[in-house]
Amino acid sequence: MAIRNHASNPGEKHHDQQHGQHRDQHPEKHSKQHSENLLERPDHSKTIIGWKEWLSLSELGIFFIKAKIDTGARTSALHASSITLKHERGHKIVCFTIKPLPNRPDIIVNCEAPVIDERVVSDSSGNREKRFVIKTHLHIGGREWPIEVTLANREKMSVKMLLGREAMKYLMVDPTKVYLLGRPKNVLKTYRNLKKTKKKKSTHKSMQKATGQAKL
Repeated sequence: MAIRNHASNPGEKHHDQQHGQHRDQHPEKHSKQHSENLLERPDHSKTIIGWKEWLSLSELGIFFIKAKIDTGARTSALHASSITLKHERGHKIVCFTIKPLPNRPDIIVNCEAPVIDERVVSDSSGNREKRFVIKTHLHIGGREWPIEVTLANREKMSVKMLLGREAMKYLMVDPTKVYLLGRPKNVLKTYRNLKKTKKKKSTHKSMQKATGQAKL
């Protein structure tokens, strides 16, 4: 069986020499094409973040929350209190509360979301517990995509959310930096306004209910 040596073919060798000469004559063009090819790779479209960042889970009403980026964890985890389960049209809905700002225990967000799974998860201490899993949209660095989050007890932790590997498909982490995406403004004001809006709606519903009962 004959083995063809491409390098020994005079025509191909001449073509390679010409290609090399052309590349040497136009190094800036070759460098530009190489850079463009690199930019087309998926990794180069990722947002670079620090090991701690602000992000948003607006579907849950959590507009600002600090998260620790944990590449050692597969699934993201969110601190949740007062967890209760209800059923609506055959679907499980989990209700819970969260205090997104560690230094402001008066800021409480009431959340609810469909349960997509229940999993046994090991924490950093090796303790295993069964957790509800929900799906919500992550907003970070001007980008948005759906992620899965487990509801965990992080009461003793200063950071109320861990962002795990499965949520990092559009992210790259610089472990030497924090808050590369900046710090949001008017965090407290946003939550206060949200609280006032909910209070007004609650009062309005109560008045409607009272008025309806009075008419009866």
